[in-house]
Amino acid sequence: MAATCRLLRQYRIHRVYPAHCLDRSLAVIFDRESFSPAIWIPTTLFYVIMAVKDIVQNWNSRWEFAGPKARNPLADTIGVQKADSQREFFRSVTGKRYDLTQRPFFRWLFHRRWYQFAAQLPNVIIFNIVIIAGLIGVVNPNRNFATVITWYVWFGVLFVLMIGVGRAWCLICPFSAQAEWVQRLGLFGKGKKLLTLGLKWPQKYSTLLISVFFFLGLTWAEEFYNIAGPGKPAFTSMLVAGIIIWDLFYALTFERRSFCHYGCPLNGVIGVVSAVAPFEGFRAKDRSLCKTCTTKECMKGSERSYGCGWYEYPGSMSSNFYCGLTGECFKGCPYENIGLAVHAPLKEAYQPRKKRFDVAIAVTLMMGALFFEVINATPQYAAFDTWLSQTTRWDVVAKLLDGQVSAYPNPLDYMGIILLWPLFGWGVARLGSLLSRGHIAARELLTRYAYGWIPLFGLGILARQLPKVLTNGPTIAQVISDPFGFGWNMLGTEVLGEMGKKPLAAYIRISAGTSCGCGKTGFKMQWDDHKRFGDTIIKTAGAPLLVDRQTKGYLQGGTIDYSHDMVSKGFRITTAASTGTSCGCGHSHS
Repeated sequence: MAATCRLLRQYRIHRVYPAHCLDRSLAVIFDRESFSPAIWIPTTLFYVIMAVKDIVQNWNSRWEFAGPKARNPLADTIGVQKADSQREFFRSVTGKRYDLTQRPFFRWLFHRRWYQFAAQLPNVIIFNIVIIAGLIGVVNPNRNFATVITWYVWFGVLFVLMIGVGRAWCLICPFSAQAEWVQRLGLFGKGKKLLTLGLKWPQKYSTLLISVFFFLGLTWAEEFYNIAGPGKPAFTSMLVAGIIIWDLFYALTFERRSFCHYGCPLNGVIGVVSAVAPFEGFRAKDRSLCKTCTTKECMKGSERSYGCGWYEYPGSMSSNFYCGLTGECFKGCPYENIGLAVHAPLKEAYQPRKKRFDVAIAVTLMMGALFFEVINATPQYAAFDTWLSQTTRWDVVAKLLDGQVSAYPNPLDYMGIILLWPLFGWGVARLGSLLSRGHIAARELLTRYAYGWIPLFGLGILARQLPKVLTNGPTIAQVISDPFGFGWNMLGTEVLGEMGKKPLAAYIRISAGTSCGCGKTGFKMQWDDHKRFGDTIIKTAGAPLLVDRQTKGYLQGGTIDYSHDMVSKGFRITTAASTGTSCGCGHSHS
Protein backbone atom coordinates (compact mmCIF):
# COMPACT_ATOMS: atom_id res chain seq x y z
CA MET A 1 0.00 0.00 0.00
CA ALA A 2 2.83 2.40 0.84
CA ALA A 3 4.46 1.73 -2.52
CA THR A 4 1.19 2.44 -4.28
CA CYS A 5 0.75 5.72 -2.40
CA ARG A 6 4.23 6.85 -3.38
CA LEU A 7 3.38 6.19 -7.01
CA LEU A 8 0.15 8.11 -6.67
CA ARG A 9 1.86 11.15 -5.13
CA GLN A 10 4.66 11.01 -7.66
CA TYR A 11 2.43 11.19 -10.69
CA ARG A 12 -0.39 13.25 -9.16
CA ILE A 13 -3.10 11.00 -10.55
CA HIS A 14 -4.27 10.14 -7.05
CA ARG A 15 -6.09 6.89 -6.46
CA VAL A 16 -7.43 6.03 -9.89
CA TYR A 17 -4.47 5.37 -12.21
CA PRO A 18 -0.78 6.06 -11.54
CA ALA A 19 1.01 6.79 -14.80
CA HIS A 20 3.82 4.39 -13.92
CA CYS A 21 1.44 1.50 -14.53
CA LEU A 22 -0.09 2.58 -17.83
CA ASP A 23 0.15 -0.10 -20.50
CA ARG A 24 1.86 -2.35 -17.97
CA SER A 25 1.57 -5.36 -20.22
CA LEU A 26 4.31 -3.87 -22.42
CA ALA A 27 6.59 -2.86 -19.54
CA VAL A 28 9.08 -5.67 -20.01
CA ILE A 29 10.01 -5.54 -23.68
CA PHE A 30 13.61 -6.38 -22.87
CA ASP A 31 14.21 -7.84 -19.44
CA ARG A 32 17.02 -6.06 -17.59
CA GLU A 33 18.55 -9.22 -16.25
CA SER A 34 18.52 -11.00 -19.62
CA PHE A 35 19.89 -8.03 -21.57
CA SER A 36 23.06 -9.24 -23.27
CA PRO A 37 26.19 -7.05 -23.53
CA ALA A 38 27.22 -9.02 -26.62
CA ILE A 39 26.69 -6.00 -28.87
CA TRP A 40 27.90 -3.09 -26.75
CA ILE A 41 31.19 -4.55 -25.49
CA PRO A 42 32.60 -5.43 -28.95
CA THR A 43 31.44 -2.09 -30.36
CA THR A 44 33.13 -0.14 -27.58
CA LEU A 45 36.34 -2.16 -27.94
CA PHE A 46 36.32 -1.50 -31.71
CA TYR A 47 36.14 2.27 -31.15
CA VAL A 48 38.87 2.14 -28.49
CA ILE A 49 41.19 0.21 -30.81
CA MET A 50 40.63 2.73 -33.62
CA ALA A 51 41.33 5.61 -31.22
CA VAL A 52 44.60 4.04 -30.08
CA LYS A 53 45.58 3.47 -33.71
CA ASP A 54 44.94 7.12 -34.59
CA ILE A 55 46.95 8.34 -31.60
CA VAL A 56 49.93 6.10 -32.40
CA GLN A 57 49.95 7.05 -36.10
CA ASN A 58 49.39 10.78 -35.73
CA TRP A 59 50.91 11.83 -32.44
CA ASN A 60 53.45 14.61 -32.95
CA SER A 61 54.52 14.72 -29.26
CA ARG A 62 52.32 17.81 -28.71
CA TRP A 63 48.92 16.09 -28.47
CA GLU A 64 47.63 18.00 -31.49
CA PHE A 65 47.18 15.06 -33.91
CA ALA A 66 47.62 17.41 -36.84
CA GLY A 67 47.85 14.60 -39.41
CA PRO A 68 50.45 12.41 -41.08
CA LYS A 69 52.02 15.32 -42.98
CA ALA A 70 52.94 18.62 -41.32
CA ARG A 71 51.54 21.76 -42.91
CA ASN A 72 53.60 24.60 -44.27
CA PRO A 73 54.59 26.79 -41.25
CA LEU A 74 53.55 29.85 -43.28
CA ALA A 75 50.12 28.42 -44.13
CA ASP A 76 48.24 30.47 -41.54
CA THR A 77 49.81 33.71 -42.77
CA ILE A 78 48.91 33.10 -46.41
CA GLY A 79 45.27 33.84 -45.66
CA VAL A 80 46.19 37.14 -44.01
CA GLN A 81 48.39 38.15 -46.95
CA LYS A 82 45.60 37.50 -49.41
CA ALA A 83 42.99 39.42 -47.41
CA ASP A 84 43.30 42.51 -49.62
CA SER A 85 42.59 40.52 -52.78
CA GLN A 86 39.60 38.84 -51.13
CA ARG A 87 37.74 41.86 -49.81
CA GLU A 88 34.96 41.27 -52.30
CA PHE A 89 34.21 38.09 -50.39
CA PHE A 90 33.11 40.14 -47.38
CA ARG A 91 30.59 42.25 -49.31
CA SER A 92 27.00 41.39 -50.19
CA VAL A 93 23.78 43.21 -50.93
CA THR A 94 22.57 42.46 -47.41
CA GLY A 95 25.65 43.85 -45.70
CA LYS A 96 29.15 42.75 -44.84
CA ARG A 97 30.25 39.23 -44.09
CA TYR A 98 32.62 38.44 -41.27
CA ASP A 99 35.04 35.61 -41.90
CA LEU A 100 35.69 33.61 -38.74
CA THR A 101 38.91 32.22 -40.22
CA GLN A 102 40.47 35.65 -39.87
CA ARG A 103 40.80 34.84 -36.20
CA PRO A 104 43.89 32.73 -35.30
CA PHE A 105 41.90 30.50 -32.95
CA PHE A 106 39.45 29.35 -35.63
CA ARG A 107 42.23 28.79 -38.15
CA TRP A 108 44.03 26.66 -35.58
CA LEU A 109 40.85 24.75 -34.70
CA PHE A 110 39.72 24.01 -38.26
CA HIS A 111 43.20 22.69 -39.14
CA ARG A 112 43.07 20.03 -36.40
CA ARG A 113 42.05 16.58 -37.53
CA TRP A 114 40.28 15.92 -34.25
CA TYR A 115 38.06 19.00 -34.69
CA GLN A 116 35.00 17.07 -35.87
CA PHE A 117 35.64 14.03 -33.64
CA ALA A 118 35.64 16.23 -30.53
CA ALA A 119 32.27 17.68 -31.61
CA GLN A 120 30.77 14.23 -32.32
CA LEU A 121 31.94 12.23 -29.30
CA PRO A 122 29.52 13.66 -26.66
CA ASN A 123 26.51 12.97 -28.89
CA VAL A 124 27.72 9.47 -29.71
CA ILE A 125 27.85 8.68 -26.00
CA ILE A 126 24.45 10.24 -25.31
CA PHE A 127 22.61 8.45 -28.11
CA ASN A 128 24.14 5.08 -27.30
CA ILE A 129 22.78 5.57 -23.79
CA VAL A 130 19.45 6.42 -25.43
CA ILE A 131 19.44 3.04 -27.20
CA ILE A 132 20.25 1.13 -24.01
CA ALA A 133 17.81 3.11 -21.84
CA GLY A 134 14.96 2.56 -24.28
CA LEU A 135 15.51 -1.20 -24.19
CA ILE A 136 16.15 -1.87 -20.50
CA GLY A 137 14.82 1.24 -18.72
CA VAL A 138 11.39 1.88 -17.25
CA VAL A 139 8.45 1.90 -19.63
CA ASN A 140 7.21 5.28 -18.37
CA PRO A 141 8.34 7.72 -21.11
CA ASN A 142 8.50 10.64 -18.68
CA ARG A 143 11.12 8.83 -16.57
CA ASN A 144 13.18 7.21 -19.32
CA PHE A 145 16.37 8.82 -20.60
CA ALA A 146 15.66 7.68 -24.17
CA THR A 147 12.34 9.47 -24.64
CA VAL A 148 13.11 12.54 -22.51
CA ILE A 149 16.46 13.31 -24.14
CA THR A 150 15.31 12.50 -27.67
CA TRP A 151 11.97 14.30 -27.78
CA TYR A 152 12.27 16.95 -25.05
CA VAL A 153 15.88 17.97 -25.68
CA TRP A 154 17.24 16.80 -29.02
CA PHE A 155 14.27 17.66 -31.23
CA GLY A 156 14.01 21.16 -29.76
CA VAL A 157 17.76 21.86 -29.81
CA LEU A 158 17.97 20.49 -33.36
CA PHE A 159 15.71 23.18 -34.79
CA VAL A 160 17.39 25.91 -32.74
CA LEU A 161 20.72 24.85 -34.27
CA MET A 162 19.21 24.87 -37.77
CA ILE A 163 17.92 28.42 -37.48
CA GLY A 164 20.98 29.74 -35.64
CA VAL A 165 23.94 27.93 -37.20
CA GLY A 166 22.62 26.01 -40.22
CA ARG A 167 24.00 22.49 -40.57
CA ALA A 168 25.62 22.45 -37.13
CA TRP A 169 23.79 19.21 -36.36
CA CYS A 170 25.49 17.55 -39.35
CA LEU A 171 28.82 18.44 -37.76
CA ILE A 172 27.98 16.74 -34.44
CA CYS A 173 25.59 14.04 -35.73
CA PRO A 174 26.16 10.76 -33.81
CA PHE A 175 24.52 8.65 -36.52
CA SER A 176 26.86 9.53 -39.39
CA ALA A 177 29.81 9.70 -36.99
CA GLN A 178 29.76 6.00 -36.14
CA ALA A 179 29.19 4.94 -39.74
CA GLU A 180 32.04 7.18 -40.91
CA TRP A 181 34.40 5.83 -38.24
CA VAL A 182 33.76 2.32 -39.51
CA GLN A 183 34.14 3.39 -43.15
CA ARG A 184 37.45 5.18 -42.47
CA LEU A 185 38.68 2.63 -39.91
CA GLY A 186 39.63 5.49 -37.63
CA LEU A 187 38.16 8.12 -35.36
CA PHE A 188 40.04 11.23 -36.45
CA GLY A 189 43.28 10.28 -38.21
CA LYS A 190 43.73 10.32 -41.99
CA GLY A 191 43.98 6.70 -43.07
CA LYS A 192 44.96 5.22 -46.43
CA LYS A 193 42.36 2.45 -46.63
CA LEU A 194 38.56 2.62 -46.49
CA LEU A 195 36.11 -0.12 -45.54
CA THR A 196 33.53 0.43 -48.28
CA LEU A 197 32.57 -0.76 -51.74
CA GLY A 198 32.90 2.87 -52.80
CA LEU A 199 29.98 2.85 -55.24
CA LYS A 200 28.93 6.19 -56.67
CA TRP A 201 25.38 7.34 -56.04
CA PRO A 202 23.33 7.24 -59.29
CA GLN A 203 23.34 10.69 -60.84
CA LYS A 204 19.69 10.54 -61.88
CA TYR A 205 18.67 10.14 -58.20
CA SER A 206 20.79 13.05 -56.96
CA THR A 207 17.96 15.11 -55.55
CA LEU A 208 16.85 16.46 -52.22
CA LEU A 209 13.42 14.88 -52.70
CA ILE A 210 14.68 11.41 -51.71
CA SER A 211 15.43 12.51 -48.15
CA VAL A 212 12.12 14.41 -48.03
CA PHE A 213 10.21 11.23 -48.90
CA PHE A 214 12.07 9.43 -46.11
CA PHE A 215 11.12 12.29 -43.78
CA LEU A 216 7.42 12.04 -44.66
CA GLY A 217 7.43 8.28 -44.16
CA LEU A 218 9.20 8.58 -40.82
CA THR A 219 6.77 11.29 -39.71
CA TRP A 220 3.80 9.05 -40.48
CA ALA A 221 5.36 6.14 -38.56
CA GLU A 222 6.04 8.46 -35.61
CA GLU A 223 2.39 9.57 -35.57
CA PHE A 224 1.05 6.02 -35.98
CA TYR A 225 3.15 4.50 -33.19
CA ASN A 226 3.14 7.71 -31.11
CA ILE A 227 6.94 7.56 -30.84
CA ALA A 228 7.48 11.27 -30.14
CA GLY A 229 4.39 11.63 -27.92
CA PRO A 230 6.55 10.52 -26.23
CA GLY A 231 5.36 6.92 -26.33
CA LYS A 232 7.03 3.61 -25.54
CA PRO A 233 10.78 4.13 -24.94
CA ALA A 234 11.57 0.93 -26.85
CA PHE A 235 10.20 2.52 -30.04
CA THR A 236 12.55 5.49 -29.61
CA SER A 237 15.46 3.12 -29.06
CA MET A 238 14.61 1.10 -32.16
CA LEU A 239 14.25 4.29 -34.21
CA VAL A 240 17.72 5.58 -33.23
CA ALA A 241 19.34 2.17 -33.72
CA GLY A 242 17.59 1.79 -37.07
CA ILE A 243 18.94 5.11 -38.35
CA ILE A 244 22.49 4.14 -37.32
CA ILE A 245 22.20 0.76 -39.10
CA TRP A 246 20.71 2.43 -42.19
CA ASP A 247 23.60 4.93 -42.19
CA LEU A 248 26.13 2.12 -41.78
CA PHE A 249 24.67 0.34 -44.81
CA TYR A 250 25.18 3.47 -46.92
CA ALA A 251 28.76 3.92 -45.60
CA LEU A 252 29.75 0.35 -46.45
CA THR A 253 28.11 0.47 -49.89
CA PHE A 254 28.58 3.99 -51.25
CA GLU A 255 31.44 6.45 -51.15
CA ARG A 256 31.82 9.26 -48.64
CA ARG A 257 28.69 10.55 -46.87
CA SER A 258 26.08 9.36 -49.34
CA PHE A 259 23.65 8.75 -46.48
CA CYS A 260 23.82 12.36 -45.33
CA HIS A 261 23.13 13.55 -48.85
CA TYR A 262 20.53 11.05 -50.06
CA GLY A 263 19.38 8.84 -47.19
CA CYS A 264 19.04 10.89 -44.03
CA PRO A 265 15.36 11.73 -43.30
CA LEU A 266 16.44 15.05 -41.77
CA ASN A 267 18.67 16.16 -44.64
CA GLY A 268 15.91 17.98 -46.48
CA VAL A 269 14.60 19.67 -43.34
CA ILE A 270 18.04 20.77 -42.13
CA GLY A 271 19.16 21.88 -45.58
CA VAL A 272 16.06 23.99 -46.16
CA VAL A 273 15.95 25.58 -42.70
CA SER A 274 19.70 26.29 -42.79
CA ALA A 275 18.91 28.93 -45.43
CA VAL A 276 17.53 31.03 -42.56
CA ALA A 277 20.77 30.83 -40.57
CA PRO A 278 23.42 33.59 -40.66
CA PHE A 279 26.23 31.01 -41.15
CA GLU A 280 27.37 30.61 -44.72
CA GLY A 281 29.38 27.39 -44.55
CA PHE A 282 32.90 26.78 -45.86
CA ARG A 283 33.37 28.51 -49.24
CA ALA A 284 36.15 29.81 -51.42
CA LYS A 285 37.27 33.37 -50.74
CA ASP A 286 38.75 33.98 -54.18
CA ARG A 287 37.00 31.99 -56.90
CA SER A 288 39.57 32.98 -59.51
CA LEU A 289 42.25 31.27 -57.44
CA CYS A 290 40.19 28.07 -57.42
CA LYS A 291 40.12 28.11 -61.23
CA THR A 292 43.91 28.04 -61.37
CA CYS A 293 44.17 25.18 -58.87
CA THR A 294 44.87 21.88 -60.63
CA THR A 295 44.95 19.49 -57.65
CA LYS A 296 41.54 20.31 -56.11
CA GLU A 297 42.45 18.88 -52.69
CA CYS A 298 39.23 20.36 -51.28
CA MET A 299 37.20 17.84 -53.32
CA LYS A 300 39.60 14.95 -53.91
CA GLY A 301 41.43 14.99 -50.61
CA SER A 302 45.14 14.97 -49.85
CA GLU A 303 47.64 13.28 -47.56
CA ARG A 304 46.29 15.46 -44.79
CA SER A 305 42.56 15.55 -45.50
CA TYR A 306 39.70 13.58 -46.97
CA GLY A 307 37.71 14.96 -49.86
CA CYS A 308 34.44 16.71 -49.07
CA GLY A 309 32.00 14.08 -47.84
CA TRP A 310 29.15 16.08 -49.36
CA TYR A 311 30.62 16.19 -52.91
CA GLU A 312 30.70 19.99 -52.75
CA TYR A 313 33.20 22.24 -54.54
CA PRO A 314 33.86 25.41 -52.49
CA GLY A 315 34.87 27.29 -55.65
CA SER A 316 31.30 27.19 -56.97
CA MET A 317 29.19 26.97 -53.80
CA SER A 318 26.52 29.64 -53.51
CA SER A 319 24.34 28.07 -50.81
CA ASN A 320 24.85 26.33 -47.46
CA PHE A 321 22.21 23.69 -48.27
CA TYR A 322 24.91 21.01 -48.47
CA CYS A 323 27.79 22.20 -46.32
CA GLY A 324 28.14 19.84 -43.34
CA LEU A 325 30.81 22.06 -41.69
CA THR A 326 33.25 19.13 -41.46
CA GLY A 327 36.17 21.39 -42.45
CA GLU A 328 37.93 18.86 -44.72
CA CYS A 329 38.14 21.44 -47.50
CA PHE A 330 39.71 23.93 -45.09
CA LYS A 331 42.40 21.41 -44.09
CA GLY A 332 43.08 20.39 -47.69
CA CYS A 333 43.31 23.75 -49.46
CA PRO A 334 47.04 24.60 -49.96
CA TYR A 335 46.26 28.29 -50.50
CA GLU A 336 44.24 29.03 -47.35
CA ASN A 337 41.49 30.11 -49.72
CA ILE A 338 38.58 28.67 -47.68
CA GLY A 339 36.57 30.85 -45.30
CA LEU A 340 33.64 30.39 -42.93
CA ALA A 341 31.62 33.59 -42.96
CA VAL A 342 28.74 35.03 -40.96
CA HIS A 343 26.26 37.30 -42.72
CA ALA A 344 22.76 38.70 -42.31
CA PRO A 345 20.03 36.08 -41.57
CA LEU A 346 17.65 34.96 -44.33
CA LYS A 347 20.07 35.88 -47.13
CA GLU A 348 20.37 32.28 -48.31
CA ALA A 349 16.58 32.02 -48.56
CA TYR A 350 15.76 35.32 -50.22
CA GLN A 351 18.86 36.05 -52.30
CA PRO A 352 20.54 32.83 -53.37
CA ARG A 353 22.48 32.89 -56.62
CA LYS A 354 20.65 29.78 -57.80
CA LYS A 355 17.14 28.57 -57.01
CA ARG A 356 16.51 24.85 -57.49
CA PHE A 357 13.14 23.45 -58.45
CA ASP A 358 13.61 20.21 -56.47
CA VAL A 359 14.31 22.30 -53.36
CA ALA A 360 11.09 24.22 -54.05
CA ILE A 361 9.07 20.99 -54.30
CA ALA A 362 10.71 19.77 -51.08
CA VAL A 363 9.71 22.98 -49.29
CA THR A 364 6.07 22.65 -50.39
CA LEU A 365 5.93 19.00 -49.22
CA MET A 366 7.39 19.88 -45.82
CA MET A 367 4.99 22.80 -45.52
CA GLY A 368 2.26 20.25 -46.17
CA ALA A 369 3.59 18.10 -43.32
CA LEU A 370 3.54 21.14 -41.03
CA PHE A 371 -0.02 21.88 -42.21
CA PHE A 372 -1.00 18.31 -41.30
CA GLU A 373 0.36 18.79 -37.76
CA VAL A 374 -2.07 21.71 -37.38
CA ILE A 375 -5.09 20.04 -39.00
CA ASN A 376 -4.83 16.76 -37.10
CA ALA A 377 -5.50 18.50 -33.78
CA THR A 378 -9.05 19.46 -34.83
CA PRO A 379 -12.13 17.33 -33.95
CA GLN A 380 -13.26 17.51 -37.57
CA TYR A 381 -10.12 15.72 -38.71
CA ALA A 382 -10.50 13.08 -36.00
CA ALA A 383 -14.05 12.30 -37.17
CA PHE A 384 -13.01 12.19 -40.83
CA ASP A 385 -9.95 10.02 -40.11
CA THR A 386 -12.07 7.53 -38.16
CA TRP A 387 -14.69 7.39 -40.93
CA LEU A 388 -12.05 6.92 -43.65
CA SER A 389 -10.29 4.16 -41.70
CA GLN A 390 -13.55 2.26 -41.23
CA THR A 391 -14.55 2.74 -44.88
CA THR A 392 -11.21 1.61 -46.30
CA ARG A 393 -10.79 -1.11 -43.62
CA TRP A 394 -7.51 0.49 -42.58
CA ASP A 395 -8.53 -0.04 -38.95
CA VAL A 396 -8.19 -3.80 -39.50
CA VAL A 397 -4.65 -3.39 -40.84
CA ALA A 398 -3.80 -1.01 -37.98
CA LYS A 399 -4.81 -3.60 -35.39
CA LEU A 400 -2.45 -6.09 -36.99
CA LEU A 401 0.41 -3.55 -36.91
CA ASP A 402 0.00 -2.28 -33.34
CA GLY A 403 -3.35 -3.48 -31.99
CA GLN A 404 -4.75 0.01 -32.47
CA VAL A 405 -8.42 0.83 -32.40
CA SER A 406 -8.33 4.38 -33.77
CA ALA A 407 -5.90 3.56 -36.67
CA TYR A 408 -4.64 7.16 -36.58
CA PRO A 409 -3.52 8.50 -38.96
CA ASN A 410 -4.93 6.93 -42.10
CA PRO A 411 -2.16 7.02 -44.78
CA LEU A 412 -4.62 8.29 -47.38
CA ASP A 413 -5.71 11.43 -45.57
CA TYR A 414 -2.15 11.92 -44.27
CA MET A 415 -0.70 12.18 -47.77
CA GLY A 416 -3.81 13.93 -49.07
CA ILE A 417 -3.46 16.79 -46.58
CA ILE A 418 0.28 17.06 -47.25
CA LEU A 419 -0.31 17.30 -51.01
CA LEU A 420 -2.79 20.15 -50.53
CA TRP A 421 0.08 22.61 -50.02
CA PRO A 422 2.00 21.76 -53.23
CA LEU A 423 -1.27 21.86 -55.17
CA PHE A 424 -2.13 25.22 -53.62
CA GLY A 425 1.32 26.58 -54.49
CA TRP A 426 1.10 25.32 -58.05
CA GLY A 427 -2.37 26.83 -58.45
CA VAL A 428 -1.17 30.24 -57.28
CA ALA A 429 1.93 30.01 -59.50
CA ARG A 430 -0.21 29.02 -62.49
CA LEU A 431 -2.53 31.95 -61.88
CA GLY A 432 0.43 34.32 -61.63
CA SER A 433 1.83 32.99 -64.90
CA LEU A 434 -1.49 33.59 -66.63
CA LEU A 435 -1.68 37.11 -65.25
CA SER A 436 1.82 37.79 -66.58
CA ARG A 437 0.63 36.57 -70.01
CA GLY A 438 3.25 33.88 -70.04
CA HIS A 439 6.23 36.13 -69.41
CA ILE A 440 7.03 34.20 -66.20
CA ALA A 441 6.63 30.41 -66.19
CA ALA A 442 4.57 28.80 -63.42
CA ARG A 443 7.55 26.62 -62.52
CA GLU A 444 9.74 29.68 -61.92
CA LEU A 445 7.04 31.39 -59.87
CA LEU A 446 6.49 28.30 -57.71
CA THR A 447 10.24 28.13 -57.05
CA ARG A 448 10.29 31.78 -55.96
CA TYR A 449 7.25 31.33 -53.71
CA ALA A 450 8.71 28.21 -52.10
CA TYR A 451 11.98 29.91 -51.18
CA GLY A 452 9.92 32.64 -49.55
CA TRP A 453 8.13 30.01 -47.41
CA ILE A 454 11.39 28.67 -45.94
CA PRO A 455 11.43 31.04 -42.90
CA LEU A 456 7.76 30.27 -42.26
CA PHE A 457 8.49 26.54 -42.22
CA GLY A 458 11.52 26.94 -39.95
CA LEU A 459 9.71 29.06 -37.40
CA GLY A 460 6.64 26.82 -37.59
CA ILE A 461 8.48 23.65 -36.57
CA LEU A 462 10.43 25.59 -33.95
CA ALA A 463 7.15 26.82 -32.46
CA ARG A 464 5.93 23.21 -32.21
CA GLN A 465 9.08 21.77 -30.62
CA LEU A 466 10.52 24.49 -28.39
CA PRO A 467 7.68 24.39 -25.81
CA LYS A 468 8.60 20.77 -25.05
CA VAL A 469 12.08 21.87 -24.03
CA LEU A 470 10.86 24.83 -21.99
CA THR A 471 8.10 22.98 -20.12
CA ASN A 472 9.98 19.78 -19.33
CA GLY A 473 13.15 21.14 -17.74
CA PRO A 474 12.56 19.43 -14.38
CA THR A 475 12.06 16.08 -16.09
CA ILE A 476 15.33 16.49 -17.98
CA ALA A 477 17.21 17.13 -14.74
CA GLN A 478 15.64 14.03 -13.20
CA VAL A 479 16.53 11.52 -15.93
CA ILE A 480 20.14 12.72 -16.07
CA SER A 481 20.53 11.46 -12.51
CA ASP A 482 18.46 8.32 -13.14
CA PRO A 483 18.63 7.50 -16.88
CA PHE A 484 17.11 4.01 -16.62
CA GLY A 485 14.52 4.73 -13.93
CA PHE A 486 16.21 2.34 -11.48
CA GLY A 487 15.91 4.76 -8.56
CA TRP A 488 19.41 6.25 -8.89
CA ASN A 489 20.31 9.84 -8.00
CA MET A 490 23.85 10.12 -9.36
CA LEU A 491 23.95 13.93 -9.74
CA GLY A 492 21.54 14.85 -6.95
CA THR A 493 18.98 16.30 -9.39
CA GLU A 494 16.23 13.77 -8.63
CA VAL A 495 14.37 16.29 -6.51
CA LEU A 496 14.21 18.74 -9.43
CA GLY A 497 12.01 16.30 -11.31
CA GLU A 498 9.23 16.78 -8.76
CA MET A 499 9.09 20.54 -9.35
CA GLY A 500 6.04 21.47 -11.39
CA LYS A 501 5.29 17.87 -12.32
CA LYS A 502 2.29 17.43 -14.56
CA PRO A 503 0.66 14.42 -16.22
CA LEU A 504 2.19 13.29 -19.52
CA ALA A 505 -0.80 14.64 -21.44
CA ALA A 506 -4.12 16.36 -20.91
CA TYR A 507 -6.21 13.16 -20.87
CA ILE A 508 -6.02 9.41 -20.43
CA ARG A 509 -7.86 7.63 -23.23
CA ILE A 510 -9.60 4.31 -22.59
CA SER A 511 -10.34 2.29 -25.72
CA ALA A 512 -12.19 -1.00 -26.07
CA GLY A 513 -10.66 -3.75 -28.13
CA THR A 514 -10.00 -7.47 -28.26
CA SER A 515 -8.09 -8.89 -25.33
CA CYS A 516 -5.98 -12.06 -25.43
CA GLY A 517 -7.32 -15.55 -26.18
CA CYS A 518 -9.81 -15.38 -23.30
CA GLY A 519 -12.38 -13.95 -25.70
CA LYS A 520 -13.46 -11.11 -23.42
CA THR A 521 -13.49 -7.42 -24.21
CA GLY A 522 -10.18 -5.80 -23.26
CA PHE A 523 -9.34 -2.16 -22.66
CA LYS A 524 -6.30 -0.11 -23.63
CA MET A 525 -5.21 2.97 -21.66
CA GLN A 526 -2.87 5.61 -23.11
CA TRP A 527 -2.08 9.30 -22.82
CA ASP A 528 -3.76 11.64 -25.30
CA ASP A 529 -3.67 15.41 -25.78
CA HIS A 530 -6.61 15.66 -28.17
CA LYS A 531 -10.35 15.28 -27.67
CA ARG A 532 -11.92 13.76 -30.75
CA PHE A 533 -15.39 13.97 -32.18
CA GLY A 534 -17.84 11.90 -30.14
CA ASP A 535 -15.55 11.56 -27.10
CA THR A 536 -16.93 11.81 -23.58
CA ILE A 537 -14.84 13.38 -20.81
CA ILE A 538 -15.02 11.71 -17.38
CA LYS A 539 -13.62 13.90 -14.63
CA THR A 540 -11.65 12.25 -11.84
CA ALA A 541 -9.43 13.28 -8.94
CA GLY A 542 -6.46 13.27 -11.33
CA ALA A 543 -6.21 13.52 -15.12
CA PRO A 544 -9.62 13.29 -16.86
CA LEU A 545 -10.57 10.26 -18.92
CA LEU A 546 -11.49 10.26 -22.61
CA VAL A 547 -13.93 7.57 -23.79
CA ASP A 548 -15.19 7.14 -27.35
CA ARG A 549 -18.75 6.10 -28.17
CA GLN A 550 -17.96 2.40 -28.58
CA THR A 551 -16.04 2.15 -25.31
CA LYS A 552 -18.66 4.19 -23.43
CA GLY A 553 -21.19 1.46 -24.01
CA TYR A 554 -18.92 -1.18 -22.44
CA LEU A 555 -18.06 1.01 -19.44
CA GLN A 556 -21.63 2.00 -18.59
CA GLY A 557 -22.14 1.31 -14.88
CA GLY A 558 -18.61 -0.01 -14.39
CA THR A 559 -15.67 0.97 -12.16
CA ILE A 560 -11.96 1.59 -12.73
CA ASP A 561 -9.53 0.60 -9.98
CA TYR A 562 -5.84 -0.02 -9.47
CA SER A 563 -4.57 -3.01 -7.50
CA HIS A 564 -1.09 -3.74 -6.20
CA ASP A 565 -0.79 -7.02 -4.31
CA MET A 566 1.39 -10.12 -4.25
CA VAL A 567 -0.51 -11.71 -7.11
CA SER A 568 -0.76 -8.87 -9.63
CA LYS A 569 -0.24 -5.18 -10.19
CA GLY A 570 -2.18 -3.04 -12.66
CA PHE A 571 -5.53 -1.58 -13.62
CA ARG A 572 -8.79 -3.42 -13.29
CA ILE A 573 -11.90 -2.31 -15.17
CA THR A 574 -15.08 -3.95 -13.96
CA THR A 575 -18.23 -3.44 -16.04
CA ALA A 576 -21.88 -4.29 -15.59
CA ALA A 577 -21.38 -7.27 -17.92
CA SER A 578 -18.59 -8.78 -15.81
CA THR A 579 -19.02 -12.42 -14.99
CA GLY A 580 -16.69 -12.40 -12.00
CA THR A 581 -14.34 -14.90 -13.63
CA SER A 582 -10.75 -14.18 -14.45
CA CYS A 583 -8.00 -15.36 -16.74
CA GLY A 584 -4.23 -15.15 -16.85
CA CYS A 585 -3.94 -12.67 -19.69
CA GLY A 586 -3.07 -9.78 -17.40
CA HIS A 587 -5.31 -7.31 -19.24
CA SER A 588 -8.22 -5.35 -17.86
CA HIS A 589 -11.41 -6.85 -19.18
CA SER A 590 -15.14 -7.20 -18.65
